[in-house]
Amino acid sequence: MKSLLKILLLSFAGLAAATFVVSCSDDDNETIIDQTQLPANAKTFIDLYFAGDEVAKVEQEHNPTSYDVYFVSGAEVEFDAAGEWSDVKAAFGSSVPTGIVPDFILSYLETNLPDAQITEISKTISGGYEVDLNNDTDLVFDSMGNLVEVD
Repeated sequence: MKSLLKILLLSFAGLAAATFVVSCSDDDNETIIDQTQLPANAKTFIDLYFAGDEVAKVEQEHNPTSYDVYFVSGAEVEFDAAGEWSDVKAAFGSSVPTGIVPDFILSYLETNLPDAQITEISKTISGGYEVDLNNDTDLVFDSMGNLVEVD
């Protein structure tokens, strides 16, 4: 009976330790920082495209370094280590600033989906763009501006 109790206690302790390690691993990768600690390019981007919106929180992620900026409105922007945007998500009911959208995407939307609004835009690793629209359509453009996927 004592050995069964030991086994149960050791199992519980091991499970608790494993849970602690797993739950802490994500936290170690992020640090809350002040907006003033963002790279200059990110600060300029925010001043230009989100001037009327208040920053609620800034997280710096490590390995690789990136920054997630959360606004009071619900908008979110992810920046790379150099402060270049990699993902922009509009506040609910809004669209991303058109000034960040490449002309070929704006032209495509004007011609094919004139009533659609861009709710999120992401740069892809290959230099293209993924675009989410308010009508639940997702578009993928390659680095040459060609539409390669509609979902």
